[in-house]
Amino acid sequence: MKTRAVSRPQWPQLCQRLTQNHHGSMVRLEVLESNGTKHSVAEDVPLQSISFAERRNECSDEIVIEAGLPDERPMQHRVVEPFEIRLKDGSNNDRFNHIEILAESGTVEMTLNPGLLPNELD
Repeated sequence: MKTRAVSRPQWPQLCQRLTQNHHGSMVRLEVLESNGTKHSVAEDVPLQSISFAERRNECSDEIVIEAGLPDERPMQHRVVEPFEIRLKDGSNNDRFNHIEILAESGTVEMTLNPGLLPNELD
């Protein structure tokens, strides 16, 4: 499995591309908390949006992920104070299907189907 780190200046572009190109793609979100507990936040629901808010004058930057059926209010998950984003590819394909967001609030593991093509970040 290949891993690619996304530099912080690329985070807004990554979030914008995910929202534009993968709106409606199926997503699964799991959170691994700092105490080692893992729990599911969303299971195979359509991605609505993902955004990065850099808060220069406030305490914590955040990434907000919204997912759910189009005719329902989306589930919203906030990742507080992210410090690293990694893309991982699935087995035997050319797409990045797994996105890891490491943050003070824990690690979010996002599985996206279909995944990101490598050139989507260029």
